[in-house]
Amino acid sequence: LLNALVWAAYWRLHPADDGLAEVRQHAPWAALLQENRPLILAIGDYYIFGEIDPAKGIDRLVREYAINSREELSEHVIQHPQLRNTYKDLQLSYLPVSIPSMLKELLPILAPIRKDRIHIVMASRITPDMLKQANIVYIGYLSGLGVLREPALAGSRFAIGETFDELIDTRSKQHYLSQEGGPNQSTGHSVDYSYFSTFQGPEGNRIVILAGMRDVGAMQIAEALTKPDTLSALLQKANGAPSFEALYEVNSIERLNLSGQLLVTSPLQTEKIWRGRQ
Repeated sequence: LLNALVWAAYWRLHPADDGLAEVRQHAPWAALLQENRPLILAIGDYYIFGEIDPAKGIDRLVREYAINSREELSEHVIQHPQLRNTYKDLQLSYLPVSIPSMLKELLPILAPIRKDRIHIVMASRITPDMLKQANIVYIGYLSGLGVLREPALAGSRFAIGETFDELIDTRSKQHYLSQEGGPNQSTGHSVDYSYFSTFQGPEGNRIVILAGMRDVGAMQIAEALTKPDTLSALLQKANGAPSFEALYEVNSIERLNLSGQLLVTSPLQTEKIWRGRQ
C-alpha cells in the first residue's frame, strides 16, 4: 500500500519530461536504470514496543537500542522474566522525519524504472536473499542499516564511534561527531554528516547507501546525489572507481540544511565487503 501511494503521489506531481536525464546517465543511477533486476528502496526503520502500566494498560512506547525486532524482544523477556508482563510487542516501528524529503528527491530519478520493479521495504525486513537478487538503495540514518551494516562498513575506511552519531576515519584518525543528536541540539547553528557508498552485491547486483547521522545529513545526501553539479563533483573526486564512499559535512540552522562540503572520497576495499573485516 505504501509503495502504491508513493508512486501515485509522484506521478500526480511530476510531468514525464522532468529535466533529470543528465543525472540519470551517471553513477550510481545509470546502472540501476539499465538493469532488469528488482530495485528495493530500503528505508531505515526502528522497532518500538509498549510498556504496560498495570493500572493504565499500555502507558508508553519504548525505543530500546538493543532490541530491534519482535524476536529480540521475546529473547530479552526470556532473559529478564520480571519484564514478562511489562513489555508487549505492538508490531510498530517509526521512521526518521527526513524520509519523505529523501523520497521526494529520489523518486524522480528512478521514474523511468517500471513501477512493478520497484519495491519499498523497511530495512528491518531486508533478507539475505534480497541482498543477492535485487539492486538496493538504502535511505535513512547510519544506525538504521540493519543487515546492510556489516557489508557497508566491511570495506570502509570509517568505523562507528561510541554511538552512530560519530564516525572515525581509521586512516587519518579524524573523528566526525554530529551536533544534531539530542534535544539540546535542536536550535542554532550545528554540524551533521552525510555518508554515501556504492558497491557490488554478492551476485553482481548494486547496493547504494545514502545515509545521515541525523535528519539534516540524511536530507543533504539525497539532494547532493540528485543534483547535476554536486553529483558531478563527487564522481570527479571518485576518479572512476566503481565502488567508493564519501563523507560530507553539513551545516544547518534549526535543523535546516544550508550547505554540504565534501570531505572525503575513497575507494572501498571490495575484497573485504562480503567476507567481513580482517
